[in-house]
Amino acid sequence: MRKQVLLILLMAIPFVGNTQKIHRQYTFYPQEGGNVYFIRPQKVFESNNAEALKKLVYDITYLAGRDSVSFTFTYYTHQVLKIDSVRLLTDKKDVLFEGKAITYFIQPKKNYWQQRASLTLPYELLVKTFQEDNSFIISLMGGKSINYQMKPKVWKKQSQMVSNIFNVVKYNN
Repeated sequence: MRKQVLLILLMAIPFVGNTQKIHRQYTFYPQEGGNVYFIRPQKVFESNNAEALKKLVYDITYLAGRDSVSFTFTYYTHQVLKIDSVRLLTDKKDVLFEGKAITYFIQPKKNYWQQRASLTLPYELLVKTFQEDNSFIISLMGGKSINYQMKPKVWKKQSQMVSNIFNVVKYNN
């Protein structure tokens, strides 16, 4: 009997380890016009561009029932990179979406620049993008361009987590 219980416990451990506690990754606030969902800042997009110093940090704000979402992000560079637009690309560099960037601030930090901006994009496009097998690329475009992408293992976890949050949105509206 003990061996059977031990065997069942050992078989269950991998499933417990793979579950994500998504409630720590988002919050929602009930509003008159519908729930506002906020995916907390995620530090997962990396760049191999020498100008990019740290990972791009993004968060998502969505008012349920709307057709667009606010994709807000912070990026860090040696020199100021004032962007005017952002492209979302497939892993094969096909354009998924291009939109005007709204810059919130550009400020010096020690020996680099911290910059915060936002992009409004279609909600359904973002949902679909996070269901893909490979990470999309964020291309920040100004005087120069810098591309950011998630590594495959990071993408697998991140896409699953964000897709689960989108399911919460779907089931609660």
